[in-house]
This record gives sequence, structure tokens and C-alpha cells, in this order.
Amino acid sequence: MRLQLIAAWAAGLVCASGGLARAQDVTQQVDVHGFYYKETSTRVVQPRMEVLAQIPRTSTLVGAEYSLDAISSASIAAGNRVSDNILTEYRNQVGARVVQSLNRLRLPVPARVGANYLRSRESDYDSDTVGGQASVDLFERNTTWTLAYSHSFDTVYDRPRRTRRDSLDTDFLSLSVAQLLSPTSVGVVGFEYAYLNGFQQNPYRTVATAGNLNEVVPLIRNRYTAFGRVAKLLPASGTTLQAIYRFYHDDWGLNANTLEGRLYQDVTPNLDVRLAYRYYTQGHAYFAKARYDTRVDQAYTSDPKLFAFDSHYIEGQARLHLSGLHGLQFWGWFENGFVEATFGVLYSGSTFGNCGPLDPTHECADKFLALGLTLPL
Repeated sequence: MRLQLIAAWAAGLVCASGGLARAQDVTQQVDVHGFYYKETSTRVVQPRMEVLAQIPRTSTLVGAEYSLDAISSASIAAGNRVSDNILTEYRNQVGARVVQSLNRLRLPVPARVGANYLRSRESDYDSDTVGGQASVDLFERNTTWTLAYSHSFDTVYDRPRRTRRDSLDTDFLSLSVAQLLSPTSVGVVGFEYAYLNGFQQNPYRTVATAGNLNEVVPLIRNRYTAFGRVAKLLPASGTTLQAIYRFYHDDWGLNANTLEGRLYQDVTPNLDVRLAYRYYTQGHAYFAKARYDTRVDQAYTSDPKLFAFDSHYIEGQARLHLSGLHGLQFWGWFENGFVEATFGVLYSGSTFGNCGPLDPTHECADKFLALGLTLPL
């Protein structure tokens, strides 16, 4: 179950949303990445592979992906404050998606529809997600509206006996619009809503009560996110600047703000680099306390993600375009591909991450490394 949270967060540090907008620009490619995440008591290794291909003589793009998450951690990282044993878990995930252009229908505007499916399995958690998307281009493709919906069916199991323990259903809805502001700038604004109904606590996490009981949180959670992004290209210097803001609110009383800036720079015709900085701050859930009285409190948690904290994330990436290899035996397969390396460090306050500028007595231990190879088919 922890893999659903930690590995997805780690991969999201460098992976942009793979929606319809991306599918418009990619026709056929193989993408192989390896991710490594390290904190005080947790290690996550995630190899991932994705294949995208356009069906010949059609406007149909199909994709398939596979990822394996291997996580090793002390049991205290899972919320067990009694013992500190080393645990190793694995999560296998497969996915498929299809994007179809509707140009053949001769609609008054260009439009696309898509569908996707994700299947994830680990020792104590199963997850299946189905979704659909639609996008339309307006005003000579200067404006793009995108609507997406997905539903996740999750099942929680008792690890030793592999018996069903509980379930969680999640509905996710997003709406965004991208607008070309000038020949060298673009803006995006959007809104996301998620409705969660079911088992949301960590079954292995205990809480400081009279009897050190297991964590209990509400069954229902409504989550709202508004976001905006502006990107500006400076052609003379080969520089691209991005500014991103996200505001989050849910009915557990938790509010969060995220500010992020990115700089992309062409160093040579074949090499570009990216620098990014992200500041994140959040409050606490209405039921989050240091200690609880079970005679009064109906929900109690020791999850640091539900308490107030700030974090600073710094990331650097280098990407090399592979060219001049055509005609060479074996190496010709890599022509027009890309190799990239990404390294990031998370500085965090409170107990989340247990490091950073707010606690200088601790060396920051939250680090992230990714290596990737993208090849055209």
C-alpha cells in the first residue's frame, strides 16, 4: 500500500502529465526510465518502459507501459513505532491507452478522444483505473480545451493471509484550457476534483492514544485543485521560462500552496539543461493532533502528510539529443533519440522527510535520481 503513495510521488517529480496534448506531438517512440528515491528509512527503485505507436494509415495512437516498484524501508516508516524491521515490497503496474483523432468526421474544429487503463498489484493492495479524455482545438489551434475523467477501484488486503480487508473508490475529474498568448508564450489554467470513498488510512500505522490504536480517518474526502502555468520562449538565447502555481483544498480542512519555477536552456544544438525549484506549504487536517482521546476523537492519525509542513525541492536535468549515428552498425538504432539524467533534493520541515533548513541538525536524506532513454520507432 505504501508503494501507491511513495513511488507515484517520486515518479511525479520529473514526469509531466501524459495526456492528449503530449499524444499530439508524439507519433512513435520507446521510452525507458529508471527512478531511484532515497530518504532516511526508505529506498524506492522503479524501472519503467512505455511504447507509443501510430497505427499505419490511421489517426490512431496506441500506447502500453510497464513499471516495477521495489521499495525497501524500516517498518517505522510505515507507521509502526514499536519495531524497526526492514521490509521489502514490490508493485507491478501495466497500462494501455489509445488516442483517436476525429478529423475524419469533418467536425468544424479539430478534436481528439482517448481512453486509458491502469492495473497495479502489490502484496496488500490492488488498484484498477479506467479513464477517458476529450480535447478540442479552437481559434486556429490557438486554444485547446481538455476534459478528463477516471475511476479507480482499489482493494486493501491483509498481507499475511491475503484476505480482503476493505476497498476505496476514487472519481477524478479535470478540466483545463491552454491558450497561445503570443508567438513565444503560452498559458494554461485548470481545475481538478477528486472524490474518495472508502478505506484511506494506513493499516500499519499506529497513533499515540491510550492503547496505541491503529490509525482511523474519515471515509469520505473531497479534494479540489486549481492550477495555472505560463511559459515564455526567448529564441535569441534558446531559453524557456516557466512559472507554475497550484492551490489545493479538501474537506478534511487541509489547504496547500505550490509555487514552482523552471528554466530550460539550450547549451549546444544537441544538449539542453533544466533547472527547477518548487516551494510547497500546507496546513493540517482538522483532526490532526499530537495525542488523542478516543472517548472524544472519532478520527486520529500520525501521518506526517496530514500535519502542517513546508518543503523546498531543487532539481537539475541534462538531456542529450543523439544525432550523427545514422549508418553505424547497432548505434544507428539510437539516431534521433534522447538520453536524460535528472537529480533532485527535497528539503522539508516538520517530521515529513526529517531534514532541511528548518532542522539544520539533520542532513537532508530525501534524494531523487532518474535516468532515461527515449528512442523513435
